[in-house]
Amino acid sequence: MSRDSARMSSIASADSAAGAIRTCDPGDAGGCALCGDEALPARVLDVRANDGLATVTMLVSGATSLSVNASIDVAIDLVDGVSIGDVVLVHQGFVISRVGAP
Repeated sequence: MSRDSARMSSIASADSAAGAIRTCDPGDAGGCALCGDEALPARVLDVRANDGLATVTMLVSGATSLSVNASIDVAIDLVDGVSIGDVVLVHQGFVISRVGAP
């Protein structure tokens, strides 16, 4: 199982255990993230290069369910050299660009 498949399986298992049902309503806080097509700035708090992940804190609220100061784990596979303190753009759980450094 690939790392992405394992990550998605973990998310699906957590949703199932919580009784969550994924819907595709961009106005619903639990709606499909693809409908709220946006990249949000976040500050990198921790980098786990061996896992290809970083923990970030969101700098703005998202249209769906993320709020300011929410901490989430994101994939860093697409951007080289992500470091603690960097400001990055996060889209669909992936860092897609670095927009600032400490």
